[in-house]
Amino acid sequence: MTKTYNDIEAVTRLLEEKEKDIELTARIGKELLGHNQKLEANVASLEGELRAANEKITQLTHELTKKTELIQILTNDVDDSGSEPGTPAGTVNWDVLQRRLLRLEEENKSLRSEATQLSQATEECEAAEARLVAELAAQLALTRTDLSGISLDADRQREEALTTRALADHLQERLGNAEAKIAVVT
Repeated sequence: MTKTYNDIEAVTRLLEEKEKDIELTARIGKELLGHNQKLEANVASLEGELRAANEKITQLTHELTKKTELIQILTNDVDDSGSEPGTPAGTVNWDVLQRRLLRLEEENKSLRSEATQLSQATEECEAAEARLVAELAAQLALTRTDLSGISLDADRQREEALTTRALADHLQERLGNAEAKIAVVT
């Protein structure tokens, strides 16, 4: 009996230890899960920051390229103006720059005028499209009304045909009865 008692106590102790181990494992699992979720959120945040930084770099690179092109154009104009006879090397010919500026302003005016014309043409097309849609909607409504009237007429004619057919059947039956009576009388 003592051996069984000791075995039960040993099994109970083992079960208690296993239960504690399971609780500890569950607690560690929850902590790891929470830590993993924090890390995933951190990674997502860092990825967003990286995308924003890459977009900013792309934008700045584009701006730098445009500014470099503009500097190159101005430098070429200055180089061209400096090579004119009577102009010392390395000095800026303001007349050339002024002409260049006027050309660019004229080009800008031309582009704005073209944009205005395109905008007006777009507005006119949209207005024409709106009128066309309104006309088509009105025609569709009229067609639906006509179709409804035709459908009612067809229903009425169908009813009249059924009534006429029933009357014809009734008259045919009476004619048959009358002929039978005449045949009996003669």
